[in-house]
Amino acid sequence: MPEPEADAGKTEDPAAGEAAAADAVTLAGERAVADLVKAEESAPAGVEALAGAVEEADAVTHLPGVMQDPEANRGSSSQPIPAPQEIKNSLCAPQITWAQYTIYMNDFTDCDTDNSNDLDYDECAVLLEKQLGRPPTEEFLQRFWAAHDLNHDQRITLDEYIAYIVGSTEYQLMPKNQKPPPALYVPPAVAEAAAEEDRVLSQADINELRADVPNETKDQITDLTEEIYLLNEASVNAAAKLLGTGRTMDEPVLNEDVDKDTGKHEIKSWYLGALGLRKLPTSLGKVKVTGDLILFGNQLKEIAALPNVRGKIDLSLNPISKLPDSLALLHLKELNLLACRLRSLPESFARMIIDGDLTIAGNPLNRPFPKDIKMMQIGGTVWVDRGQMKSPAYNAAFGKKMKEFKAGAASMCGMFNKSVSVAR
Repeated sequence: MPEPEADAGKTEDPAAGEAAAADAVTLAGERAVADLVKAEESAPAGVEALAGAVEEADAVTHLPGVMQDPEANRGSSSQPIPAPQEIKNSLCAPQITWAQYTIYMNDFTDCDTDNSNDLDYDECAVLLEKQLGRPPTEEFLQRFWAAHDLNHDQRITLDEYIAYIVGSTEYQLMPKNQKPPPALYVPPAVAEAAAEEDRVLSQADINELRADVPNETKDQITDLTEEIYLLNEASVNAAAKLLGTGRTMDEPVLNEDVDKDTGKHEIKSWYLGALGLRKLPTSLGKVKVTGDLILFGNQLKEIAALPNVRGKIDLSLNPISKLPDSLALLHLKELNLLACRLRSLPESFARMIIDGDLTIAGNPLNRPFPKDIKMMQIGGTVWVDRGQMKSPAYNAAFGKKMKEFKAGAASMCGMFNKSVSVAR
């Protein structure tokens, strides 16, 4: 970082010099992020334009207003770098986009020379040199290390690194511009019954008006929906207000036909994305979903059980630390774990069957893979990030099935639900 030039005849204020330098870096970072958002919103396919914007922004600035070496300004102090603010309610946490996350992740993984998904002290020095454009002083390196190594394990994780960037121990990864889901299907009999009232139907209304579905099934679905809501009532209501979606939880879509195995109208699909969910009940693991289960963009840190899903499971952009062992029972069309912050995969993961794609990009997986991972049945592509792409462990596990994930998160994530207006 170049030194600011002092005006002739004026006495330089050291504190003002540091503040001006910090403001300059912050402004550059904000401009870079703005360019990323524009690219993400305007690109027709999103991949090439966003990737180009990431590279361009990466060349301009890596960390908005964070990587400032106090030795770069005369009169700098040796005060400790403040630690990130500890936030208990994640709904108050800073929000960052996938484009921003990609910059932070790529800077981090480029300096992770041993592919451990952590940075040691020497790798941290390399990171600082990359950010500052010159080697950091030992004093600043020690202060930076002390501020980043939040759990004092002599390693800096990607989470700790981003926590310091955004100034918070928690952050919310949010996609831009989710595509709307298909309009809710209204069976003809339900449409006829509701037409006279000229009202907007929720999925719960549609389920209630379906005469072909037994009341026992309706009650079970209503009870499960209410159980999830009551577990997360405060966060769901706060998220709707904070994100400006106005959304509340709705019931799942039920199949038109009775399931031949269970003799019931099973769940066809359920959109529970970006609702602020923090917990899921174990009872969710007892149901069957013949289509997709969308849970992206919540604050789920641990999942006790997942239902028997036959379509796609989208858990992207959740700060998940642990996946359930029941994964071994699943046969999916697709599994999206984009940026879930997972550090390990359970042994049962390798016994899951995925007919289509598996997305694990953006996860700091630094524990050994399940021993049978090479035998895992994956019919499509394994989407990984730039750091994972160069890792020998990933190449040994997934081989030629791997491709680098570069698109915006919105193209891979679940979608907001909608109500349907039924008019005469």
